[in-house]
Amino acid sequence: MRALSPTVHGILDYLVVIAFALAPSLLGLSGVPATISYVLAVVHLLLTLVTAFPLGAVKLVPFPVHGAIEFVVSMFSSRCPGSCDSARMVSREISTLGRARSSSSCG
Repeated sequence: MRALSPTVHGILDYLVVIAFALAPSLLGLSGVPATISYVLAVVHLLLTLVTAFPLGAVKLVPFPVHGAIEFVVSMFSSRCPGSCDSARMVSREISTLGRARSSSSCG
């Protein structure tokens, strides 16, 4: 069951990229949490640009694979160790934009 059309999903993806890029400034993040947020902005932008859906530019990654990647990353981010509390907070805030919208990784 699809909760969002591919076009709306794409719009939300680009909003998530903007949110990750602005989060360090808006939330006062620095160090590792800020770096994670910036990296996630770039990675999410690249994934969105190469997804085969209306707002993708290159259309290499099938849309269902894009959704699966977002889902797996969002599940991982919700289980980050305590050292990633800020990244989890950013991820939770961004996830309010839509289901499986957030992505955060803690290495």
